[in-house]
Amino acid sequence: MSVQFKSNEAAVLKQFNSNKAALLTAWGINYTTRAVDEMDKGIYHAPKSESGYDRTGRLRAGQEYQVNLEKWEVLVGNTVLYAIFVELGTRYMMGYPFMRNAINAFAAEAEKLAREIMGKGFD
Repeated sequence: MSVQFKSNEAAVLKQFNSNKAALLTAWGINYTTRAVDEMDKGIYHAPKSESGYDRTGRLRAGQEYQVNLEKWEVLVGNTVLYAIFVELGTRYMMGYPFMRNAINAFAAEAEKLAREIMGKGFD
């Protein structure tokens, strides 16, 4: 009687890397969506006289994410230079922490999404 071994390593690695890319992209999309939602709740919902911010749409359009597959990293943020002042405020105006709120709101779902996406193809 002989036993033969066939390695599925290449197929498993291919599926794993595909799932990893899908997961990190989903995290980035989810964060940017939540950040815009947080803006709608805070900055864009408050009357201009109260918030002190003009509503040009640049801050909403500036939400971005970058995926780094090698480091298992999703960099999230805003490309608009004044986003940090909106987030943290200044001594003249209060902050509207849309980025922190978006991350905190998404944190509860991040693990669930990871389990769902990383398990695909391994039935």
